[in-house]
Amino acid sequence: EVCYPAGGFVLSPVAPIDFPLPQGPALPAQIFEARGEQRNEVVSYWTRVGEVFPREWSDQRLAVARANLRGFIPDGALVRLSTVAN
Repeated sequence: EVCYPAGGFVLSPVAPIDFPLPQGPALPAQIFEARGEQRNEVVSYWTRVGEVFPREWSDQRLAVARANLRGFIPDGALVRLSTVAN
């Protein structure tokens, strides 16, 4: 959400989205559109901290704190999908 404006893109508001999965619960994610002079992109992303998929930054921090209180240092991942949408 910081790099796109630096590249000249205008961002739509970030909105929550749930990606349905074939098995199990939906994947909580975020989505926004980046509009530029030469192209538009729809950007979806989600994070994983330990065993949870927090949607908000504050929930990410809380997931880390909870894992730490249980004696774990959680691993994490940020996954971003960008699709050109002219």
